[in-house]
Amino acid sequence: MTSRWNDLAKAAWAPALLLATCTAWAAGATKIPDAELPVIETGVAMLPNARGPFAWLDAHTLAITTFAGDPRATNAWTSQQVVAFDTRNRQRHTLVPQGRLSCTNPPAGVVSAVVGDTRAYFQGSEFGPAPATQWFKWDGAANRLVPWPERAHPNWNSSLCRQTLAEDVRHPMPGADNGQPRLYLQPGEGFITWHRAFGNEPQPVRLISGDREIALDVTSDRIGLNITHLPFLGAHLLSAGLYRWTDKRGEQRFAALLLRANGQIERAPFPPALAAYFTERRLSSDALLLPVAGGSLVIVAGSSAAGGGLYLTRDGKSSRIWFAGAPDHESFRIMSAIEVSPDGCRAAFDARWPITQDPATLSLEGSVKIIELCAKPK
Repeated sequence: MTSRWNDLAKAAWAPALLLATCTAWAAGATKIPDAELPVIETGVAMLPNARGPFAWLDAHTLAITTFAGDPRATNAWTSQQVVAFDTRNRQRHTLVPQGRLSCTNPPAGVVSAVVGDTRAYFQGSEFGPAPATQWFKWDGAANRLVPWPERAHPNWNSSLCRQTLAEDVRHPMPGADNGQPRLYLQPGEGFITWHRAFGNEPQPVRLISGDREIALDVTSDRIGLNITHLPFLGAHLLSAGLYRWTDKRGEQRFAALLLRANGQIERAPFPPALAAYFTERRLSSDALLLPVAGGSLVIVAGSSAAGGGLYLTRDGKSSRIWFAGAPDHESFRIMSAIEVSPDGCRAAFDARWPITQDPATLSLEGSVKIIELCAKPK
């Protein structure tokens, strides 16, 4: 993991959300209205020590790794299962009774999961053999996972849910060990790569697709550890946008970077009104930008008094659509990366008071929430 600002969702920018402080901010001239959007409470609790173990199966169904037994039991987090939550009927059902989610690829309908009693990882062989990776296809009509034999899908990487070169199939970060990272796009679209230089100097980046090699209008320092496919845009997110304020440097803004399959780089700038709003108030934590259907979503951790919450910008107008807790609940905050649905109309996140592994204080409340980005304000 790296501390670079542009590390992406699911791999590296989620921890930045947890660095927010709760200092109340001063009023400023720029106003951003509150326009709350509907939020679905899934009732599913996140594991206290797991980072972002949920992902979309399709535009309406979220897969979540959660407790398999009583959350109040000793070492309850070691026993895990995967459930699916359907936003249309607000129902959940079990997908993997024992195991945890590895990754999904909604356009390909592909799911990778570690199946077996996860307690064997943490508490020893008395719980049976170690869980093993299995592949599935998602059957949305039947709401179930269908086994996908490994012989039917050569060269699929179970950590990434992407098709890779044969040499990269078992590497969670292909090419990182030999100084030439390879970040894979969708099947048939190839990968981007660069030669890592001594001292981490920015390097030119290339798209390799079959016998094509395209020089990209971006350098390696602007690319995160993962590439996130955005089906609703027909593009790949290379890095999230960022706003940051520090006393030493003042305001810093970076656009989100998008890659088209033809090698074109597009930039989604940070909304000027939001940047002014944050600067006037000396925002004490990073604000991260993700493209969504018809606009952009900005995520700020911390309490509402410190500016925490979710902000949506469409047609040049910004509003705060979800608050990260009331001022008298300073510790309530977003605790995970944001997962945007394949149609860009929903965002899943974990928001709660920090929970401990002490059974006496463990909150049993479901913490995974889904906000309807394409709905009308309340």
